[in-house]
Amino acid sequence: MSETSPIQQADKIKIARNEAFINQAVQAQPHLNTSTTPPQQMVEIVHNADAMHGWKTHPMQSVSTLSQQHYGKGDEFILDFGTHQVGYLSFSVRPVGSPPDAPLHLKLTFGEMPVEVAEPFGFGASE
Repeated sequence: MSETSPIQQADKIKIARNEAFINQAVQAQPHLNTSTTPPQQMVEIVHNADAMHGWKTHPMQSVSTLSQQHYGKGDEFILDFGTHQVGYLSFSVRPVGSPPDAPLHLKLTFGEMPVEVAEPFGFGASE
């Protein structure tokens, strides 16, 4: 009986590479289109009976000042990206003043239409 394990015998196995299949697989890989979409403006959602679903956006200020703003407990803002987006959101948070000594509670709401941001969620969700 041999004392060698299957792993030790693996060096006896020869793998034949099929370069044609490998090249075909590489060519078949889909191209992932990526882009960065910055917000277009900071807005508020206002009631408007003539607007679709009764809500519309109203420009508030330029997003160019967003990174210089300081936000604290209870502060909120709405960013309008100007178009429908799919993907990932990335942002950074930096403490202002003394070192943070409490957890950050951050609520994000994503919506395609102003009504989705203005109206509270149903099913017992608290605002």
